[in-house]
Amino acid sequence: MKYIVMECHFSYAILLDEEGRFLKAANRGYQVGQSVYDPVIVGSYRYRPPMARIFARGVALVVACLLIILGITYYRYNMEAVSTIVMTINPEVKMELNRKGEVLELVGINADGMTLIADYDYEGKDKIAVADALIDRAIEQGYLTEGGTIAFTVDSKDDDLLPTYRKELLEEIAAYLAGRIHVEITVIGEDLPAPDGTTSTTTDGKPPLTGNPDPSDYIGVDRAKEIALSHAGLTDATFESAELDEDDGAMVYELDFIADGIEYEYEIDALTGKILKHQSEPIN
Repeated sequence: MKYIVMECHFSYAILLDEEGRFLKAANRGYQVGQSVYDPVIVGSYRYRPPMARIFARGVALVVACLLIILGITYYRYNMEAVSTIVMTINPEVKMELNRKGEVLELVGINADGMTLIADYDYEGKDKIAVADALIDRAIEQGYLTEGGTIAFTVDSKDDDLLPTYRKELLEEIAAYLAGRIHVEITVIGEDLPAPDGTTSTTTDGKPPLTGNPDPSDYIGVDRAKEIALSHAGLTDATFESAELDEDDGAMVYELDFIADGIEYEYEIDALTGKILKHQSEPIN
């Protein structure tokens, strides 16, 4: 049988046989790595690697664990989509965000949205910077004019991010457009915590309208339809009815429409564009 010399000591050597067993044998001037065929076996041996080798293996294991942890952390903060922001002017676009609020993907939801984002380099940019740039494009391309509305729908796997994003969208974009164009900025979405109790702001620093505003201040039925379709994930539908009505002292748009065999009902605040109620069910 062939043996491989694993360790050499003054009077004995440790050998490895062809069956994977470690044996203790008389040292006949062997050298580590030497192949021998006629050793004088003096007993079996439980092989223990040198301490330096054990330490090296431990260090390697610790380093591997740290690399895995760092890799997971990097992915969670930089590559994983955690939040979405849909911006509707019309055009309508969707931003997929990482945990730091940087845009991972930018998608045009409708045809105008695809035109708006064409050839725009968004990668690695913060959501507000991207929103500002797209709003500038919307103004240049004639989509956003004086008295218009910018509506944002925010969603996130991390509920703690919702009030922060809402405040940033309402305040920072209003400040960016202040003195340039008068528009209303609205953040819509159910169960979205409000930092100050408001749902919208304007670029002239005035608070949202209260009391009994003039009907000319309403968002309009066409805008209400756009908000409802966006929320339902649709680009087109057959509207059975779309009318302005009063509900508990507030003016709302009540919308009924059908798409792909499903009937939808929406109630939308006539001033802010906020979705107050909605439901859907298959048509029997």
